[in-house]
Amino acid sequence: MSKASERITRIKTEQVGQTGKRVLLVEGTDDEDAYRILLGRKFPQWEQSWAVAHMGNKKLVLVGLALEPNWLGLVDRDEWSEEVQNQHLMAHPNLLVLPRFCLESYLINPAELWQAFPPKQRAKIKGGEAVFRAVLLASLPEWIRHAALWHGVRPLWQQLRNAGFPDDVTKVPPTLSDKELREFFSNWHGLLDADALLTRVRGLEAKVTAEDVETVCQQWLHAKRGRPSGFGSAFGRETRQTASPGYFQNPDGTCRFGCGVASHGAAAVSWSVCNDEQHRRGCISGY
Repeated sequence: MSKASERITRIKTEQVGQTGKRVLLVEGTDDEDAYRILLGRKFPQWEQSWAVAHMGNKKLVLVGLALEPNWLGLVDRDEWSEEVQNQHLMAHPNLLVLPRFCLESYLINPAELWQAFPPKQRAKIKGGEAVFRAVLLASLPEWIRHAALWHGVRPLWQQLRNAGFPDDVTKVPPTLSDKELREFFSNWHGLLDADALLTRVRGLEAKVTAEDVETVCQQWLHAKRGRPSGFGSAFGRETRQTASPGYFQNPDGTCRFGCGVASHGAAAVSWSVCNDEQHRRGCISGY
């Protein structure tokens, strides 16, 4: 019995039994916990007809859906392209795909986070939403770079697999001739060409940089991977009291929020000290 079959049997035994419930399959235990909470708050009686169960990963969810066509599955989109996503949806009519990169993508959009804060918590952030947004997005370029690498490099594995790596050349005898092996090796080498990969990553980085912040947070950033230093520090003391010079200016002294004017110098380290409030708000809001 395969791992997926064993998991399906356990779900039926422990969560379905004789109830006739349908099952929503999700990837991991965290997903199961999150969707249980969400369903409980939105549909208090949902457990009378449904059960939520994790399979372990996305691949196993797809296998489980093939074994149980009357069940539904909900997975993160991750780095799936629209073409790949449509292929899986065609193969599994009972599959649902999140409209964002992953479930955690609902927790990193500054505008959505600000709306979720109670007024009492908003009041604690000196400078309001503009400062919160600026600090939260301080390392956005670093994460855009990461997104370009993730979306540009991760698909290589599947591309290599589709090109026969490594199984097609490691089959039991009779083995392939040198000519046949060279053809495989050349195809693999082409997929791993350094210049082509760098061009792809740079192109993706430029594409993502041109998107609005909301789209970047929802569709591109890998929200599961944690945050580098500075991302998310908007919840700390720094946001309520001051902002470092790095939030105001580029290394050449020009305004890092897009106006091109070198007016945010070291003297304007604190938001309360900045002497050009209109300029400051305009730049921050447009970031």
